[in-house]
Amino acid sequence: MIILMDKTKQILALIKPFVAQGKILPRGYQQIKSEEFIVLYDGQKPVACGGLRDCKIDCIAEIYAICVHQQYQHQGWAKRLLSELLKQAREAGFGRVFALSKYNSDWFFKQGFSKATLVDLPFARQQEFNKVRNSLIFFKNVN
Repeated sequence: MIILMDKTKQILALIKPFVAQGKILPRGYQQIKSEEFIVLYDGQKPVACGGLRDCKIDCIAEIYAICVHQQYQHQGWAKRLLSELLKQAREAGFGRVFALSKYNSDWFFKQGFSKATLVDLPFARQQEFNKVRNSLIFFKNVN
């Protein structure tokens, strides 16, 4: 029997283990804007997700909450997810995207991202930056 969950519940279920590990910031049901997320499926099973948020300035978007279910890691799902997020960014007219991460910096570099600094972020995002968490900042042109 297959029980279908709404997209927000699928996203929360996918990110839950990563939140527990401290790799993704915790979010509640009301904080998930499902229209910002791409969810990839293996059949009907959600296996990867990531969000794309408009920063409302300079044609920049943030890629966030990227994760791949543990059983599906190292099979190309993250790369497919990023490809879909970048396609969506291009179609929406964004020129650049950024991501914050404390983990997997090598993966971001392999995907063509460059390391950036806090001053490279849009001002509003600089104000929200969690200095205690001290994530690395990665930028990529999407054109």
